[in-house]
Amino acid sequence: TLLMSIFMVVDLVSRLVFNNPLSGMIELQTFMLVFMAFFSIAYTMLKNQHVAVDLITSTLSAPVNSFLQSVFSIWGIFLFGSMSWLSASRAMEAFENEEFSDIIQMPYWILYFVSAVGTGLLALAILASLLSHLSGLLQHHKGGSKFAMVVAGIVVCGVAGIYSAEILKLL
Repeated sequence: TLLMSIFMVVDLVSRLVFNNPLSGMIELQTFMLVFMAFFSIAYTMLKNQHVAVDLITSTLSAPVNSFLQSVFSIWGIFLFGSMSWLSASRAMEAFENEEFSDIIQMPYWILYFVSAVGTGLLALAILASLLSHLSGLLQHHKGGSKFAMVVAGIVVCGVAGIYSAEILKLL
């Protein structure tokens, strides 16, 4: 962020004082933003410091909250795992086609690769969160068949959420 700010000030001074904006500065800052966002998102998830609105979930019991968080985690793993896979595929395509940015001539495959790594790490961080929620549910239900039923419910709700559009088409 500091480096982006420095580049912005240098570009601003160059533009206002010397009436000569630096070529490619906006493009470079955009690329830096991609690096910053995708390399920090998994860490933020692991530290549980993402923005969360808990107006409803704060009123629920711990087991119900863990159940819902587990379902949401399954959805997140699917979503960000898919994003990682697609970004990696796009990175390979951009590498093979030798795609570069217009002004600073940065290879696009690097950006797609950063996106793939960042979303892949986020999927793993969400998996860690899922295991944590399941551990809490296991302690609450003290193992046994009730815990197995809860896990089955989580899996069913998770898979149903992932395929909800297809399920709605059938109705």
